[in-house]
Amino acid sequence: MGPGRVVDRVQILPDGNDEIYRIAATGGEAVNLTRHAAADFQPHVHPEGDRLVFASDRSGSSGLYSLDIENGRVEVVLDGSANESAPQWSPEGDALVFVSDEGATDDIYLLGGESTPRLLASTEKADWSPRWAPDGRSVAFISGDFGTDVWSLYVVRLPDGAPELVVEGVDSGNPAWGAQGERLYFGRYIDGESRLFTIELATGRIDPVGREP
Repeated sequence: MGPGRVVDRVQILPDGNDEIYRIAATGGEAVNLTRHAAADFQPHVHPEGDRLVFASDRSGSSGLYSLDIENGRVEVVLDGSANESAPQWSPEGDALVFVSDEGATDDIYLLGGESTPRLLASTEKADWSPRWAPDGRSVAFISGDFGTDVWSLYVVRLPDGAPELVVEGVDSGNPAWGAQGERLYFGRYIDGESRLFTIELATGRIDPVGREP
């Protein structure tokens, strides 16, 4: 598949260890893209659709790798002494955000034109699930505790903004931006169930999605 084509779907299926598979949105046979004895996980497809970035413990710790979808070639993006995971391409495909435990806790890092990553956002708790805004100018992420599963949703503005609290009391699922970047979608536990909500960033208004809480 040449540049500019969009990969229909990339998903992980069990075969003894985590592998990354490709399957057409219309169905059919799932094709194993990684075929490696190590765990390969958290894939994210480049905007041009010709490659993807993923996390893997191939070196003994979790690092970031890229895979050329057409020829299967895998290259190291970042694999140092820290654990890196949850990579996400920017909308233009020229930068990555990801999670690293380089510091005292999991924090959000940015790898762009510079050769080494830089700290983008850090709170006192674990920072996770970074997600680019559609315009590439902001990154949303959740911060909290895996033990208590209590999280808050933040946004950090590029290039050098401080994390801004959006809403507290979210679950550990991945946040998602609205198509125009005007709102964020998040999960929240209601009566023991995770339900979907949206918050309008300009006003702070929160509404349930799908059904009343």
